[in-house]
Amino acid sequence: MKLMERIAEMELKMQGTPVYSFDELMEMPEMPNNTQLYNLQDSDSNIHYIKDNFSFILWRVTPNGRISFVIENLAQRTYRVDIDPTRRFKDRHRHDYVELAYVCKGQLPMEISGNHYIFQRDEVFIIDRNCIHSEDLTNTDSAVVFLCMSETFFDEIFLSELQEEPLQEFIRMCLKKQKRIRQFMRFTPVSDNNQMYNLISQVVEEAESKRKGYDYLLKGLMMRIMDVLANSYQIQLSKLEKQRKDEILFQELEKYLHQKYKEVTIEELVLKYHYNADYFNRLIKKYTQLSFSQFLQTIRLSKAEEMLVASKLPVHQIIHEVGYQNKGYFYKIFVQRYGITPKEFRSRHKI
Repeated sequence: MKLMERIAEMELKMQGTPVYSFDELMEMPEMPNNTQLYNLQDSDSNIHYIKDNFSFILWRVTPNGRISFVIENLAQRTYRVDIDPTRRFKDRHRHDYVELAYVCKGQLPMEISGNHYIFQRDEVFIIDRNCIHSEDLTNTDSAVVFLCMSETFFDEIFLSELQEEPLQEFIRMCLKKQKRIRQFMRFTPVSDNNQMYNLISQVVEEAESKRKGYDYLLKGLMMRIMDVLANSYQIQLSKLEKQRKDEILFQELEKYLHQKYKEVTIEELVLKYHYNADYFNRLIKKYTQLSFSQFLQTIRLSKAEEMLVASKLPVHQIIHEVGYQNKGYFYKIFVQRYGITPKEFRSRHKI
């Protein structure tokens, strides 16, 4: 079942449920045994706990000033709470777990470490343990999924040394840094796609059904979420971190072009990396002073040069192997670069 379908189902159930205040909800008998909503007052703020490695909350705020939610580990009961109009923000609190939130409808205003943010549809944010924050519950029509993970579970999925892709490695290092300074990370999609929505839907479905092997599937799905965050989302970074991310992206792009030079198109890059064509042209221009087509031409000519020197393939076959169909055009750009024809180049550089 897709996420918004699950939330619509929750809203239908909500219509027949009692309406509580937050204080009444906290006093309900089952709440002390619940892991997400049980609050322990201390000198700083309320603390929210989880007792398992993983849990989730489906959160729906309606324009009429009511909030409803489904909490795993409470037998999927739907709770409906009136929002006190005199209290714009939910009580400031912190977690003993790491929280990944996904906004699937509307927007979610929040206060995090004293700063105000508005998270838009399809954005993701990760809040570390002990980061003090609160949600703005007024003037909104929104739906949010909160994935709650113990620190051990989060570290195993997101911070393990098993991530081999450079972009994932970069995200992992950023997460480690953010954890050290008790902050959060914000991820903004670079294009419209349903990858994150579909993955979060699957996570909720598996966590609710608890079919055999679901715990392994959850870990696999969370690893895929990490991959999507690394490849399809922009991250709020410092100037230095942005520079490093650009370097990594260019290195990945250059590697891919050297592998796929024969038939690659900029449209293919857009589909693979989820950035638009203008972004790729700007990135390549930044590091090479060339456009995408000029950079690809340089790579193809370099490959042709290698084949002319190291192989006995006829020139017409080399032209085809490096991605050109027009022999006349190839000869023109080759002479422009090297000042001689391919045949003359081969003669001068025989091994």
